[in-house]
Amino acid sequence: MGTIYLFRKSQRSLLGKLTQEFRTVAADQRSWKILLFGAINIVCTAFLLMWCSSTNSIALTAYTYLTIFDLFSLITCLISYWVMIKKPSSSYSFG
Repeated sequence: MGTIYLFRKSQRSLLGKLTQEFRTVAADQRSWKILLFGAINIVCTAFLLMWCSSTNSIALTAYTYLTIFDLFSLITCLISYWVMIKKPSSSYSFG
């Protein structure tokens, strides 16, 4: 009998794991809508942030923060979609 290793060490780095999981999610066409809306949201948020700095408008700043909140909502949708497509395994039993 030897030591029981519950979590094996992986050979890939954290960035490699994230890239592989992103490719898994991006392979499905349904996730492309979420990614497209996320990219549009990032462009609009960057434009609004530049506009806010030049006008000093409180209302425009509040609207910009709402778009940032929407971006986090899209990220949450992408994570929930990733959880939905995961297959059950010994380390991930939910499936």
